[in-house]
Amino acid sequence: MNSQSLIKKIFLIDNAPVARLSFLLIAAVLFLGGCKESTENLGQSDNDEHDSVHAWIWVYDSTNSKIRAYKFVGTTGTSTPALEEDAKAHANMHIMTAGGIDGDNPAIWMAGSDNKAYAFTTGFHAHVDHLHQEVPEKLSYSPKTSGLNNPVHMGYNPDKTKVIFANDGDSTLAIINTADGTVTTSDKGSTHSVALLTDSWLITTDKGSGTAADAWLRIVDIASPNATKYEYNNFCTFIHGDAYYHTNKTTFVACNEGIKYLDFTNAATSQPTDNAAIAYPSGINRVNFLYHGGSNRIAFAPHKPTSGDTSDSLVLLNMQNKTMEKITISGAALRWNIENGNYALSENGKALAYSDTSQKLVYHINMDPDSADYKKVTTLTAPDINAAVAISYDGSHIWTLTGTDPKTVSHIHVEDGNIEGTFPVHVNSSWIYVTSADPTKSVVED
Repeated sequence: MNSQSLIKKIFLIDNAPVARLSFLLIAAVLFLGGCKESTENLGQSDNDEHDSVHAWIWVYDSTNSKIRAYKFVGTTGTSTPALEEDAKAHANMHIMTAGGIDGDNPAIWMAGSDNKAYAFTTGFHAHVDHLHQEVPEKLSYSPKTSGLNNPVHMGYNPDKTKVIFANDGDSTLAIINTADGTVTTSDKGSTHSVALLTDSWLITTDKGSGTAADAWLRIVDIASPNATKYEYNNFCTFIHGDAYYHTNKTTFVACNEGIKYLDFTNAATSQPTDNAAIAYPSGINRVNFLYHGGSNRIAFAPHKPTSGDTSDSLVLLNMQNKTMEKITISGAALRWNIENGNYALSENGKALAYSDTSQKLVYHINMDPDSADYKKVTTLTAPDINAAVAISYDGSHIWTLTGTDPKTVSHIHVEDGNIEGTFPVHVNSSWIYVTSADPTKSVVED
């Protein structure tokens, strides 16, 4: 029964005080119910809720060392950036989403050869049961200059309250408290160390010469950052690429021989066992990077071939089972490094966008091991070859950066496979990144 029928029926009742009271109460309920419904649906499309997304498209300009944030709502973005700031990012360690000044306001972080670390709010502020989409801002203590000397590798601890940068310039590591910007420095790194934080531990490495097994790994107590707790010499050959699986308290590092792992469950009282490497799948030479997000137990590793920059395969590492498998995309040309922004992992870690360098295609790879579509590859049409890509929080939306003059960002809805909305961005744009709303939460635009 609709509201008009209900009100009409009330008026047909004998005109008694109880009837009038009933009408007022029901009218109030209907009025309040309507407001509640419209508020809950603020983050959804009028036509089809899965078509809409709230995001900030971060576009990096390597020519001018600028970061620009473009607001995106629905299926298209604005052509004028809401934020434009100086920033420097390393060519192969672009950007990460970690903690901000408070727990409800996360931030993106980057650093580069100017010996500064830059931090900006993501443009989404949590409030009770919803998010506010607001113009991103530079954090009050950004850029950070203390303790930075040619920062390269970067990471953050499981609760994202600390970020870390490994300094190639002086073999130190800078650990930044995201709440206030204070810096703790460790001198236990190398000229090419990983930057890996657990709850209590800092893991540092020396990649070695690359030909002999002379690479080492150190475990350092964050509370005593200049004292080595445990050390492993001749650990493996050429350490490069790392991940920490918080659920099982296990650290993974990529080597020429495979991926080594250390169990930190009892690290406070006993040295973790130096386990044999998990062998790469057949046909995989090695991986140089490991990417994972959220609580997902699957990490993605691009394949570095023996020659050239592209491969038709990628690797998925199951950090719970300590196994690897190869995903091959027939005919694909996938770049192994992120310099041109050809791949992107969703913030929840359950989806991967990967652009083809020789065909106008973007691949969507399902990385959710609990999904019936786990490992499914969806091939999507892209505006051009070799697109720089970004992906939404849950992986349901992909953006591409293509063109020359103008440079344009296009939105691809994964489920429909359509390019929905294209807008121009700065002509010197190099690669893109996205911060977007968790689709399970409604969004209020400020």
